[in-house]
Amino acid sequence: LMAKLSAMAERSGLSLQRLLYIQDLMRERMYAYGIGKTSHKGTRKLTLKGLFETYDDDLTGRLDAHELERAMRTDMQIDPGDVSLEEVLMLYAALDTDGSGTIDTAELTDFVQVTPSSLRAIGHKIVAAAYTSS
Repeated sequence: LMAKLSAMAERSGLSLQRLLYIQDLMRERMYAYGIGKTSHKGTRKLTLKGLFETYDDDLTGRLDAHELERAMRTDMQIDPGDVSLEEVLMLYAALDTDGSGTIDTAELTDFVQVTPSSLRAIGHKIVAAAYTSS
């Protein structure tokens, strides 16, 4: 996994540390806002497929850089102060692993690794932060 992330960092021009920060931020926001989770009655939960359908303006099933930025700013609520437009474009270059000029759900999922183990890791970070701040 680290070799893959190192290759993505090299391809994008982002430092590995910055790429890992963005990955962690996207994971946390996706978890916090329910992206990738099953819908529950009464709460808004957005699947990754739903995220793509929401922002895929040209209905290709893939996102271009502008569509990815809108998804990050709107549903993930990632501010330009956290991840600049330039960094979004660099991230986009890293995510487009097949060189198609667009990204699909598999490319985004491979990056954010929204798996039970990553969600547990996020939970541990939240718990640790709660104990250190009190």
